[in-house]
Amino acid sequence: MLNLSHLSVHNGGDSGRIAVQQSSDTELEVIVDVQQYYTEWEYKLKQIYYHERIALVIIFYAVTTIAIIGNILTLYVVITRKQRLLFKTCLLSLALSDLIYATTCGANYISKLHHEMSALWYLGEFLCSFLPFFQTTSLLSGSMSLVSIAVDRYMAIFVKRKGQWQPGFKFCAIGFTFVWSISAALSSPMLFSYSLFDVYVVPDIQENFYLAHYCIVDSKDESRYYYSVLFIFVFLPMLVAFIAFNAIIAREIWKKRKTPGSRCIKPTRNYEDSSSSTTEVKNSSNTNSTGLRNNSGRSKDTSTDSKSGTVTISQQQPQIFSTQIQQQQPHSHQHQMHNNDRRNERQRRQMRMFKVILALMCVFIVLRLPNWIFLLYKLYNFVPTERAIWLLNYAFCISGIMNSMANPFLYTFLSETILFTSYIRITCYKFCKFCRPKVAQSNYANNAAMFAKDEDLNKPKIDNGGVYVGN
Repeated sequence: MLNLSHLSVHNGGDSGRIAVQQSSDTELEVIVDVQQYYTEWEYKLKQIYYHERIALVIIFYAVTTIAIIGNILTLYVVITRKQRLLFKTCLLSLALSDLIYATTCGANYISKLHHEMSALWYLGEFLCSFLPFFQTTSLLSGSMSLVSIAVDRYMAIFVKRKGQWQPGFKFCAIGFTFVWSISAALSSPMLFSYSLFDVYVVPDIQENFYLAHYCIVDSKDESRYYYSVLFIFVFLPMLVAFIAFNAIIAREIWKKRKTPGSRCIKPTRNYEDSSSSTTEVKNSSNTNSTGLRNNSGRSKDTSTDSKSGTVTISQQQPQIFSTQIQQQQPHSHQHQMHNNDRRNERQRRQMRMFKVILALMCVFIVLRLPNWIFLLYKLYNFVPTERAIWLLNYAFCISGIMNSMANPFLYTFLSETILFTSYIRITCYKFCKFCRPKVAQSNYANNAAMFAKDEDLNKPKIDNGGVYVGN
C-alpha cells in the first residue's frame, strides 16, 4: 500500500497511470502500470447504508442457518426413515442441492455485507470460479429433483393401484447419478466465465490507495447467451413439467373433495316410524283388552262381544320385540353418525392436501422464477449501480435461500408442518377475536373441537410419497 499523505490524486482511469503531485515545489510523479487495473473511488463502492447492511446481514444469517440445519436434518431423517426408495432418493438429492445452494449463496453475500464496500470480492480467486459453478449445479439439480418428486407422486397415485410402480435400487442410483451429472455438465461453463478483476480503490480523503478485486464475467455476450439457453431449454421446461404434474394431482384430489358436512347422512324415518308404531301398539292394547301370557311367551288379548257375549282370544307379538327395535335404532343411528364423521374427516384431509399441492407450486414459482427473470434483465439491459438495484439483488438472493429453507418443511416434515399450522391457527382463534373467520365467530367452540380432533385423534394420513391418497 502506498502512502500518499499530503498528495493530490488525479485519477487516470484507463489512461494507464496515476499521477501524484507533491505539495512542495518539486513535483513527484508516481507512475503505476494500471493497464490491467481499474481505479474506483471508495464512496462509489459503498452501495447501501449502514443500517440496511446490518439488517441484511441478520436476515442472511437467519435464513441461511435455518436452511442448512433443516436440510441436514432432512438428510438424517430420510436416511433413517422407511420410505419408498425412489421418493427417498429424490429427497436426498433435493436436500443436498438445497444445502449446497444455501451454503454457497449465503457465504457469498454474507462476506460482502460484512464489509463496508459490499461491491468488492473477498473470497479469493478459487471461489470466484467455483462458487457460481456450485450455485448453478445445485439450482439445476434441485429443480430436477422437484420434477422427479412430482412424477413419482403422479405415478404413485395413478399407477400404484395396479402395483406396477416400484422402482428398485438400480433405477434410483442411475437416476441420482444422471441428475447430478447433467447438472454439473450444464454448469461447467461457469468455471471459465468468472474471474478476478483487479481495481485500485482511491479513498475519499486521498491519503492512500489500495488494490482490491471484483469477481465479474469475462464476456457479457457469452454470459447472456449461456443463461438464455439455460433458461429456455432447461429451467422453463422443468417449471412447466413441475406445474403440470402437480396440477394433475391437485385435480385428482379436487374430484374426491366434498365440502365437510355436505354428505351428512340424515336420520332415517324408520326410527321415527318404529317409535310411533310401538306407541300405537301400546295404546291399542290398553283400550279394550286384558293381557294374558302363555308358556310360549306370547300375550293373549281377551275381548268380549257385547251382543253374543262370546270371548275372542287373539295372539300378538310380544312387546319385547318393540323394545328391541327401540334399543337397536339408536345404535344404528350412532354408527351412521360415526361413519359420517370419518367421511368428513377424510374430506378435510383431501382439502388440506389440495392446499398443500397449490402451496408447493406457488412457493417454487414465487421464490425461484423472479431470480431468473432479474438475472436475464440485467444481462440484456443496462442496469445502473444504484442503491435500489443492489437492494433488489439482495432480496432475490434471499428468496432463493428461502426456497431452500422451505423445501424441508414442505416435503420431508410435511405432517409436522400441517400440525404446527393448525396449532398456530387454534392459538390465533383463542387469543385474537379478529383472526377468526366471520362464519366461525358464532361457533368457535365447534371449530376448536374440530381442530383439536385433527391434532390428537386424526392426524393427516400421508403415504411414503408425501401425498394423501385416501383410505
